Amino acid sequence: MAWTIYWYILKDLVRLLVLSSLVLTFVIGFAVAIKPLSDGDLDPLLLVKFIIYVMPTLLTLVLPFAGAFAGTMVFNRMASDNEIMVCSVGGMSYRSILVPVLGLGLVLFLILYYMSNWVVPWFFHQSQLIVQRDITTMLVRQVKAGRPVEIPGGDGRVLFADNASVSELVMDAPLGQIAPYQRITLVGVSLGRFDVENKLRELSTAQQADLYLFRQEQQTWAQLNFRNATVEDEKGNFHSYKKIEMQPMVLPNPFSDDLRYLSWSELTRLADQPHRYDDVAKRKLNLEMAMAQQRLLDNTVSQLDTSRGIGKVVFLSGSDVRYEISAPLVRQGPTALTLIGDDTAPVIVSCYTKGLQEFTYESSLAELKVKLFDFPSEPEVELKLHNPQVRNIHRDLPPTAKRTKSFKRLRWTSPLRKPLAAYKPQLLLAEVDNNFSQSALVVARAKALAQNIRKVHRKISAYFYERCALAVTSLLVLLLGVVLSMKLRGAMPLVVYFWTFLLATVCVFITRSGVNVASDPQSSLVGSLLVLWMGNLVLVTAVCVVYVKLAKN
Repeated sequence: MAWTIYWYILKDLVRLLVLSSLVLTFVIGFAVAIKPLSDGDLDPLLLVKFIIYVMPTLLTLVLPFAGAFAGTMVFNRMASDNEIMVCSVGGMSYRSILVPVLGLGLVLFLILYYMSNWVVPWFFHQSQLIVQRDITTMLVRQVKAGRPVEIPGGDGRVLFADNASVSELVMDAPLGQIAPYQRITLVGVSLGRFDVENKLRELSTAQQADLYLFRQEQQTWAQLNFRNATVEDEKGNFHSYKKIEMQPMVLPNPFSDDLRYLSWSELTRLADQPHRYDDVAKRKLNLEMAMAQQRLLDNTVSQLDTSRGIGKVVFLSGSDVRYEISAPLVRQGPTALTLIGDDTAPVIVSCYTKGLQEFTYESSLAELKVKLFDFPSEPEVELKLHNPQVRNIHRDLPPTAKRTKSFKRLRWTSPLRKPLAAYKPQLLLAEVDNNFSQSALVVARAKALAQNIRKVHRKISAYFYERCALAVTSLLVLLLGVVLSMKLRGAMPLVVYFWTFLLATVCVFITRSGVNVASDPQSSLVGSLLVLWMGNLVLVTAVCVVYVKLAKN
């Protein structure tokens, strides 16, 4: 008899659980798809695929509430029809009646725990691939649709163009640099920034522009080059240029990792290799750039010092231009050098093209600044000479004087950052302690990297516990809905479900908040995990209190 009753209860519970889960998932899935659909990023076919991929992600949120709804409706009906009383008269205790509910709750626990650790991460990444497709495809679509394109990392600038085309590139990069992998050719280009009055300011127009895309170490950045351009300055005057190269812009990674949606194996691997996480990788890159900058400055000072070096330093520009610099006195700052000379011993810069000397520059004062970027690259040097005397080696003419002379985008003769990129974060931090402790910038970025690694480790632990806690929640809210329905016999089903839903919402909210607390490396791990599990403790207390009162009858 007991197994017949168990099957009878389970059949109704599973039926309502499946129906309510499907309805809630589809409703929320369509709600999530409204924005990309209205933005034109999803056509009807992609909309269907998107909802299918997003369903497992939503299912982990829906199942606890669907289980509570199914338990409330089934046992409220059984209590109202006196079926619970008949079972009691037949010799079944409340504990026996709850056996199928407990079994279904354990199944829900296992399903949710497995899905959140292995199934949901895969489906989540697939849904991201649908909405956030290739950067170039999205840009070309927007241009051809006549819509403005907001430049990521471009300080609010927007781009308009009449047409766009994409071409793949296979290029050899100069030493220490990276070759672009793709080029977007834009025709009839306008670039500007909207002010507070929604007027386009700082306008730049060009007959044609090339947007070069670069990628290294899971990061993408763009370089926009104008041809035959007209540029508006700050005073509103327009100037014509044959070619303009804009500052490189870092593009957001559409496939950046969200720890919440990484699988168990991915989180475990990330705990061992935190530099694979985008945020850690970015801070590691910042540290590498600062270390390369400091090493470049130290090497320059060392080589210019005749007691330690050869009395001159060499920088490269492009593939065939070389600059040899000598200076009698050098003053080193955090990110720059000041080269000082006089009439008898000036700062000398010799320019060589394809191994042949062409120009010589002599000055009493020069500034050598090192520029860093937010993308993987070697540091670049900008050299500025004040009041230099310029001599053309191939012409027998007297030297000419200039007010200033600048040499940009110079680089060291060998890579400085690239060898550091092979270091794992812990080895990189050890290198900082051993050789860079005097550089305030390097030490500050090393501290930021170490703190970020600790935060990632805490986040990984927090998400492991959160998934387990939310899986337990599905079991507890199902039991709570059932015991409340038997205790509040005769009450409206929605009244019973309201109290179950309210406690379940509070539990989920506390659990999510506990993740934020547990992710903070400054907080106590034990205390933060207690906060994370506090929601389930509230549910356990509620179930026990209601069951004790129910058992007295």
